[in-house]
Amino acid sequence: MNEKRIHIVALDIPYPANYGGVIDIFNRIRALNNSGIRITLHAFYSNRTEAPELKEYCDSIFYYKRKISIRNFFSFMPFIVKTRIDKKLLYNLLRDTDPILFEGLHTTAYLNHPRLKGRTKLVRMHNIEYEYYYQLAKAEKNAWRKLYNLIEGFKLKRYEKIITVADHVVTISPNDYDHYNATYPNIELIPSSHSTRKIDSLPGYGEYIFYHGKLSVPENENAVMFLLKNVFTRIKTPFIVAGMNPSNRLKRVIKKLDHVTLIADPPEEEMLNLIREAHINLIVTFQATGLKLKLLKSLYYGRFCIVNSPMVSGTGLEPLCEIADTADDLIKTIDEFMHINFSPDHIKIRHENLMLMFDPVANAKKWTSLLFPEE
Repeated sequence: MNEKRIHIVALDIPYPANYGGVIDIFNRIRALNNSGIRITLHAFYSNRTEAPELKEYCDSIFYYKRKISIRNFFSFMPFIVKTRIDKKLLYNLLRDTDPILFEGLHTTAYLNHPRLKGRTKLVRMHNIEYEYYYQLAKAEKNAWRKLYNLIEGFKLKRYEKIITVADHVVTISPNDYDHYNATYPNIELIPSSHSTRKIDSLPGYGEYIFYHGKLSVPENENAVMFLLKNVFTRIKTPFIVAGMNPSNRLKRVIKKLDHVTLIADPPEEEMLNLIREAHINLIVTFQATGLKLKLLKSLYYGRFCIVNSPMVSGTGLEPLCEIADTADDLIKTIDEFMHINFSPDHIKIRHENLMLMFDPVANAKKWTSLLFPEE
């Protein structure tokens, strides 16, 4: 049997795998490597550094510095795409005829390049990108950033038709699949790649409620502020918030509440321990786009998950979560579940449901069949 080789073009360096998009990319790289596929990785970056750890899973790795320039903002092309154009990438893709997986609409500048015509090309959609940017604009308080997000959303909506060139467009959630399948051909659904085949939750009780996310993202900061002002001023259950790059505003608000603790930039192992030891992972969003991988991580490693409707809408994960949308309902649900034992039966039900969708071995086989359709 011929050796299988592919190119993966990543929107960021996928290690450490500590936020949504790179979690999916890193675990897919690992799963495909474990299934015997040889990988040439191309990774764009702005504020990350080269990751020697990726050499364990990739034959070759090429890094490309994003061209973050105000001049690129005035392009008709979306900024997230324009800043990821590099002639060295095209040169490296043309060194062979291996299939190419473009991770995110961000990386598709060369998707329709004439010299790549005839190559097997897949695009992984991590979001409905233009909707994501419109939602960011709603959450943003800074006028200039709000304007940027609105313009970027407009550009992305116009640009996304480039995906018609791909052999397959692979969505991450049922909701995203329905959206794209209504407009474009060759749409597939393969859920997020995950790192484990078993539920690693602890039975019993925890002593606190936990929220985690990339806190520099306005959506996440707004969610935490909502919880602080509307829930945790009314209940005294210990609450821990953890994540990357919290703002000074968030730090000031948390400092006023004695029963709330902020943990900034915890390493991955500490984050997993915080998820596992919590009695409730509380995850709310006001932006129903894509599949929030922090929810998936909480279901694999945590005890009870309390969410609001936008967090699980269209994901298929609704039966595994407790859903509460108002502050009053959140308080009522928290009070109820803080007194319930997380039992081995809860773990069994969670395992059975998650393995139907997120088995990494089964999903790696789906990716392989799309990348090598004739084998």
